[in-house]
Amino acid sequence: VSVNGLGNDLSVTVERLRRDLSPETVVVPAVDNSFINVHSKRAGKSAAVESLTLTRGIEIRDVISFGDDLPDVDLMLNTGWSVAVDNAIPAVKEAARFTTASNDEDGVAIVLEALIEAVIRNDA
Repeated sequence: VSVNGLGNDLSVTVERLRRDLSPETVVVPAVDNSFINVHSKRAGKSAAVESLTLTRGIEIRDVISFGDDLPDVDLMLNTGWSVAVDNAIPAVKEAARFTTASNDEDGVAIVLEALIEAVIRNDA
């Protein structure tokens, strides 16, 4: 479940959720507390991506991921090709193998375009 505070500080909500929900629940706020992700300890971005990719015979080490905030850290640590955008929080940058331009500068598109160009060159 994701909660968007639309720019408002959700610190009180984060604390209330942590207090009232099961110990099996993880509450992950964005650094500025304006956005919250809530999920089971058994779930997370890495677990979700891995369960999807394994159905196609793809290992998580062959996945490229992009991130900028706390909920992305586990994905950065577990995918083979992790990329932090330049405006990511330090924890995401430390977890990622690579860094690209910021979200505002189309960092994800820059990486994907370079990847597609490399694939096309190798197939030619």
